Amino acid sequence: MRIATLKRTMLACAAGLPLAAAAAPEELPAAGVWQKHEYTFSYAGFTSHYSCDGIADKVKLLLLASGARDDLKVRGSCSDPLGAPSRIAVARASFHTLAPEAAAPPAAA
Repeated sequence: MRIATLKRTMLACAAGLPLAAAAAPEELPAAGVWQKHEYTFSYAGFTSHYSCDGIADKVKLLLLASGARDDLKVRGSCSDPLGAPSRIAVARASFHTLAPEAAAPPAAA
């Protein structure tokens, strides 16, 4: 149940990120640019516990499933030493998502 809550929280955070949408067959592909994001995700559980690596792995999995580029970096930290499962865990993520390229401003005459 706690994993489902974590997934819902992560997906809700990622919902605000621009994701690459599938183009309709009659449309030409649009140009896009990779946009950098840096976020901190916090988790506090009562029945589920995560190790530092465990929370980092879950966040990485959810970001990749949401369309983040493969070179993302996620660092986990928690209150218990030596990677023991903890009630409170934090993951810091640095990643890129594809965003539509903004229209170029008109050239000055």
